[in-house]
Formats: sequence, C-alpha cells, structure tokens
Amino acid sequence: MSPKGILYHVDYAKELLQIAEGDLASARGLAKLKEGRPENICFLAQQAAEKAMKAVLCHHRKEIIHTHDLEALAMMLPTGLEVPHEQGLGSLTQYALLRRYEEGYEILKDDDFKVVISAVDEIINAYLHSLC
Repeated sequence: MSPKGILYHVDYAKELLQIAEGDLASARGLAKLKEGRPENICFLAQQAAEKAMKAVLCHHRKEIIHTHDLEALAMMLPTGLEVPHEQGLGSLTQYALLRRYEEGYEILKDDDFKVVISAVDEIINAYLHSLC
C-alpha cells in the first residue's frame, strides 16, 4: 500500500520554500560553530532539500506524501524539472531517519558539510526559479 498524499493550497509552496531556506541557514550556522552533533548539520540540510521539493510539488498542485525519502520525492516532481545532485539524495536521507537517533561510524568533516550545504543551496535556488 503506497502512502496517501495530501493536496495543499498552492500558496503553501512559498512558505515551504522560506522554511527550507531557514533550515539551510541553520545548517550553515551550526557548521560555523563546530559544536554539537555533526549529524545535525546534515539533518537540517536534508530537511531543507525535502521542504524545497515539497514546495515544488505544492506549487504544481501535486499531492505531497509525508516522507523524508528525497529520492521518492524527486520521482514525484513534474517531468522536466531536474534535481541538482540527484545521485547524492539517498545518502542525505539517512540523516532524517536512522542517523537522527545514533551517532554512526562515519566521520564527518568540514569539507563534507560544505559539499552538502552547497548541493542543497543549488536545489533551493533551482526551485526558487520554478516558483517565480
């Protein structure tokens, strides 16, 4: 049984995109502080990408399923709308799921955060143009 989607009012798309931008700004801020759990930076970046994709779905009047799976959301996007860095979405999804509740064994470095934040920034900017 596939998850049931919810159709949101088209105006919600702009609000979702603003929240996505805020999540990404929070990820940037945590990366600069170099305090707390490094996984939280990736979690906030994942949330930003998720909300940006959901904003596009909302804008195009498509139902939104309640999932954190970025690959699943990417497959739901309208035809012709490419996802920057689509190949890396699967690895980012883990930070909204399992890695939220465990430290994991992967050592995250400053360069990792720069790559993730830059990739999600590209996703948000690509979608900003599709909403305008």
